Amino acid sequence: MIVLGINAVFHDPAAALVVDGKIVAAAEEERFSRRKHGKPCVPFSTWELPEAAGRWCLQQGGITPERIDAISYSYDPALAPADGPQLWDNEYEALRTFYVRRAPDHLADLFPGFDRTKVRYVAHHAAHAASAYLAGPYRDCSVLVMDGRGETTS
Repeated sequence: MIVLGINAVFHDPAAALVVDGKIVAAAEEERFSRRKHGKPCVPFSTWELPEAAGRWCLQQGGITPERIDAISYSYDPALAPADGPQLWDNEYEALRTFYVRRAPDHLADLFPGFDRTKVRYVAHHAAHAASAYLAGPYRDCSVLVMDGRGETTS
């Protein structure tokens, strides 16, 4: 199983390649772009994907886009606030979700040969917890996620 993990919604966009349960490569986009935190943490930058980090991960693993079994994206638009009057506090929230829903198209453009139907959304805080747990040496542990925000929780 070949999975490319993508974090791109807020700040610190990054990519990680996992092949058969082993981390093969991982990198933050700022290492390539030299932009602190990779991009501004605003809804209208959600479309910016970790292009260089993703390509580097695939190159390190010798993987072509058509071989990717799944791309996991660290934000689930189904868990985000619905469009409508409850968005008064943040008029751009709907824009963030709009871009996330279109991530499969952007990823297919970024990685020609990748099947857009293989994008899997992961709840943002579950993605944080998984990145800590799965990269650690312990099979039995607890993980506490302390984050500014996710889809609707913080």
